[in-house]
Amino acid sequence: MKRFSLLLSLALVAVLSLSLFAFRSSETVLQEQWFMYTGTDDSHINDPDYYIPATGDEQVCTGTGVRCAVFVQPDGNDPEQPDLESLEEVEPADIKRRL
Repeated sequence: MKRFSLLLSLALVAVLSLSLFAFRSSETVLQEQWFMYTGTDDSHINDPDYYIPATGDEQVCTGTGVRCAVFVQPDGNDPEQPDLESLEEVEPADIKRRL
């Protein structure tokens, strides 16, 4: 009986480990992309609602020095918006400003 319990426990651990691995490997990895900032000043730079996916226009940033575009990961639930955490931690090299 003791041996049976040990084998059953090992089998249960193996099944749980494999199912966890399968679940993790099925997660979608979203690639970073450019998002255009639609705000008129820098007061909303960390608000995903003020961004739209770029369509190549991130290379043409003209204006007043306000943030123009960022290169970050999209939100996992709404790929049309940037991920909030990515916005808060964006590196200066991944920010374009209106010149």
